Amino acid sequence: MEAKRQRAYMVTFILSPPSAKKCLSLAKEQGVENIFVLRGKGTVNNRTLQLLGIKRQDKVVLNMMLDANKARTFLNRTSEELALHKPNHGIAFLTPIERMVYGEEEMSANSMMDILPEEEDMQYKKLTVVVNLGMAEEIMTVAREAGARGGTILHGRGTGEQVPEKLFGIEIEPEKELLLILATEDVVNSVIAALEDAFDFARPGTGILFVESISDVRGLVSK
Repeated sequence: MEAKRQRAYMVTFILSPPSAKKCLSLAKEQGVENIFVLRGKGTVNNRTLQLLGIKRQDKVVLNMMLDANKARTFLNRTSEELALHKPNHGIAFLTPIERMVYGEEEMSANSMMDILPEEEDMQYKKLTVVVNLGMAEEIMTVAREAGARGGTILHGRGTGEQVPEKLFGIEIEPEKELLLILATEDVVNSVIAALEDAFDFARPGTGILFVESISDVRGLVSK
């Protein structure tokens, strides 16, 4: 079957639970499908909140796959509705999708979609750090000292080749934390260097760090 060629994006929102609920309502109104919802926590760098003992804030990460025109239209409208131009209202950005496998109702086989390249203004990078449970806060401290402003922590489980540990004869898969950090081009290399120096990701079992280009970032308000 001949491949379909078009531009597509993953539209990502990192929001508080109430804002995420509103975003999902807006998506439903505009017929957006293929939405992936993840729950996480923010890393707070606000002195007042820290003095009150609040070091974490619940976050919801919404990922939506859309073609280029729909992605930008939805991002523009939703950013305005959620007031992402104001501090602490949330973050949104686009990630170009290079290739996607999907199914269609009228077809019995999956299709492979090749995505056409598009000129992008990539002023930000997204750093994803996958580490063992309990390490993400320490990672964020080092990243912030190197110039990063904040991040979002998600929880997951590894599926490596190692034999799972056992507790009372029950196999336990190691839990993981995923730390998502958005950083500008001028600081991203410093953040990566600081993390590699502090945690030695080249050593097996330490963790994984990878970087992706993103565009059209909303919600990172300059101070």
